[in-house]
Amino acid sequence: MRVSDFMTVRSIAIIGAGVAGLACAQRLTSARVSVRVFDKGRSPGGRVSTRRVNLPSGVAQFDHGAQYVTARDPDFTSLISAMIDRQAVAEWSPPGAASGAEPAWVGSPSMSAFPKALAAGLDIECAARVASIDRRADGWTLSVERADQRIAAEGPFSDIVLAAPPEQTLALLGDAAPDLAGLAATARMAPCWAVLAGFTAQRSADAATAPSPPRPDGYSRAPTNGSPIAWLAHDSGKHARPSGPTALDCWVIHASAEWSRLHLVEDAAKIGETLLEAARAFMPHTDPPTYLAAHRWRYARVEHPVGQSFGWSPDRRIGSCGDWWIGPRVEAAWLSGRRLAEAMLT
Repeated sequence: MRVSDFMTVRSIAIIGAGVAGLACAQRLTSARVSVRVFDKGRSPGGRVSTRRVNLPSGVAQFDHGAQYVTARDPDFTSLISAMIDRQAVAEWSPPGAASGAEPAWVGSPSMSAFPKALAAGLDIECAARVASIDRRADGWTLSVERADQRIAAEGPFSDIVLAAPPEQTLALLGDAAPDLAGLAATARMAPCWAVLAGFTAQRSADAATAPSPPRPDGYSRAPTNGSPIAWLAHDSGKHARPSGPTALDCWVIHASAEWSRLHLVEDAAKIGETLLEAARAFMPHTDPPTYLAAHRWRYARVEHPVGQSFGWSPDRRIGSCGDWWIGPRVEAAWLSGRRLAEAMLT
């Protein structure tokens, strides 16, 4: 069989619709390979996500995962340029940023616009959790659990890609690919509590005397050692975010990895109140928030990457990709998925 003939009948399953999985699927699909993506979430994007809440007092929108992307690799820079042309991303230059700082880019009108653009035209099934994988004589079979908790077998697939955090990748791998499992075991991800706080546009009477945030339309890192806060972002100051009297003033607070680990299993409501209180000194609001919620990211940021671009076992037709192979950047996730796809097409 010729390579071109093999490509037309090849079928690949990708587990995970984050940036790495989408990048891999996009490149494979462009080569006319049949690709199906499964993701346990409600929409593609993984940690590049946005929560939008409609309240009687107004609309609130939070980029509660990745806050922005940067581009250094030429291929990823070209992708950002294409996204700009499609109006899916816009440059973010918050007041107070250091002169000559690396350009930052945000999804427009939300961070989720970026993965949605990557997902366009792909065969993606969301709310589908892959519980296990099994390699048989005719290929790979997946056990998939849907939202109604029914489990069904999907496949066979000629190849399989695991585009999930290392901990989840290891759980699925089992003894299917010892070489990949060994590499995945060297990676480590840090957790993060994210707090979403929305305030009505009209401030309380004493808010006028409250300290202004160091970067009112951007962000501020935690100013002192020992603070539980690693990142404070004014999401309403980003490009094309909801504005006007019907929009809440939205802030995202990210706890440090150390603090998040210590409080990982605590009640979300308590986490929200604690981190909001710690952030008060750097926000212009003294009134109670109209909306307050906390989201726990168990696998938020790469602490220790594998140190190579991806993992691929050509004999067993199984691969793995994600930012945790390269480093803690959205760009790294995209490059990992893209480079794995290139290796699979070789």
